Amino acid sequence: MASFNWKKASPEWKKLANFLVEFGCELEMGPGGGGHVKVFYDNRLITSMPGSPGDNRAMSNTLGDLRRRIPGFEYRTKQVRKKRDQNEEDE
Repeated sequence: MASFNWKKASPEWKKLANFLVEFGCELEMGPGGGGHVKVFYDNRLITSMPGSPGDNRAMSNTLGDLRRRIPGFEYRTKQVRKKRDQNEEDE
């Protein structure tokens, strides 16, 4: 993974960044070293992630972009996994 300042990021964002790199994406820091991290796949800009992410809505928006624009991309956050497991128990 490129050298980003992920100190403020939650562990879930760090896992996503590592997963993206393993999946074949390239991560590039925006201008000035702050701001957003650009996500490229097959030399195309797919989406950007906040440089210091802090809320769940940013995660769901980023994951939505990734799922729509990268064929075969599948990644679930802890909250989604937990909710899905609860729904399966209800049945």
